[in-house]
Amino acid sequence: MTRPHDPATGPILARIGNAILLRRAFYDAIAADPRTTGPAAGVVCLTALARESSGIWSVSEAHPAWGLAAVAVTITALLGWLLYGLVAYGVARLLAPARPEYRRVLRCLGFAETVTILRLAAFLVDPSLYLPLHLALLGWSFAAVFVAMRAATPASTARVVAIAIPTFVIQQAMLAVERLLAY
Repeated sequence: MTRPHDPATGPILARIGNAILLRRAFYDAIAADPRTTGPAAGVVCLTALARESSGIWSVSEAHPAWGLAAVAVTITALLGWLLYGLVAYGVARLLAPARPEYRRVLRCLGFAETVTILRLAAFLVDPSLYLPLHLALLGWSFAAVFVAMRAATPASTARVVAIAIPTFVIQQAMLAVERLLAY
């Protein structure tokens, strides 16, 4: 007899799948479970390494200390997550009717980053399709931030949109800075 598992405590690949598919029940479960903060940080690291894998490979071809690039990617990803999580928390405190918990916001945003793994697909398609696919994936990333903030904050849809927009902009800026700093 198999026992059902909580979506927030299942295998990491199942969690990544639930996060990519923007399953609201999953985000609600991780928002409510303080034990998922560590796995959210792990997901942030995994997605950063996947996102930057081609750059890390390029560094490994040219430099024997390529492992330092992987460490730099991981550290900048975690710092970026903490910083844009702080911005999201600040905006949510201003706009949400009740004060959200900072770690709750971090957990949800950490799993929302899994969508950025799909950007690898943009490099695998015909170059003429890169821009439309990249824009579609940006939209999906915004939807992930929206679903994450909806789970993290007790607010109406309009307020969650108002919280998600600056959070998404900061997230994208932090990803750009992370990419610049890592190499």
